[in-house]
Amino acid sequence: MSLPTKFVKHYPKIPGYRLINPRRCQVFGVGSPKTGTHSLVSIFEPHFRTLHEAEVKQEIDLYLRHQRGQCRPGEIGQWFVDRSRRLWLDCDVSHLHGHFAGEIADAIPAAKFILTLRHPRSWLDSAFNQTLGRPVNARWEAMRTAVYGPLPEVYPEQEKSLQALGLYPIALYLDRWAQRVENVTATVPQERLLVLKTTELKHSAERIADFCGIERRLLSANEAHRYTAAKKTGSLDTIDNDYLDSLIAQRCSAILEKHFA
Repeated sequence: MSLPTKFVKHYPKIPGYRLINPRRCQVFGVGSPKTGTHSLVSIFEPHFRTLHEAEVKQEIDLYLRHQRGQCRPGEIGQWFVDRSRRLWLDCDVSHLHGHFAGEIADAIPAAKFILTLRHPRSWLDSAFNQTLGRPVNARWEAMRTAVYGPLPEVYPEQEKSLQALGLYPIALYLDRWAQRVENVTATVPQERLLVLKTTELKHSAERIADFCGIERRLLSANEAHRYTAAKKTGSLDTIDNDYLDSLIAQRCSAILEKHFA
């Protein structure tokens, strides 16, 4: 992270900053982890105020309180309105936003949304590598448990290798993958949502610029996919291909037909 990027969240505290630096767009990245969220930031970064998973601790705490039914009516929307003014970002990317897409859309009517979408097979492989290769702290572990639940005691026979590694059953991952897409597409107005496959990102700078209403020359995909992936563990390779294909077809077919056909 460069020095200007590191301190960009503090700039709006400077008196008069917002007045002389109006937003040129306001877009939220709401894709799942490992779908190109870092790459989306890199496309905007040279000329726009953009951050990846800013205020992540506070947003995790908000999600956990929401899951426990502890949020007051309207609190989530107001939190994002306050955050919007506090950070003053043109492009605000975090996979956590996908859990709140509808609330953000209602609270900030001018905002647009980009949902990065990776094929479930490729996403599973990357998600497994990330989970096994980068241990998380207690807050992230609480978030993971809130999203997926506790690890089950019984796994399908074909997934005993995943159980031994402390991963969740494949069906649970696929259900959450599908639920993210369904939630975002159902709660964000169609004209305010751009769905991009991860494999398209490097060639989508102009499409993104047109969607956001900004000059094409200001976006560049030259550094897309620059984020270093976690080391491959081969954990998905232990699963029978026919079994995996069957699970993907059962749980993701409608989304695949719409976006990957």
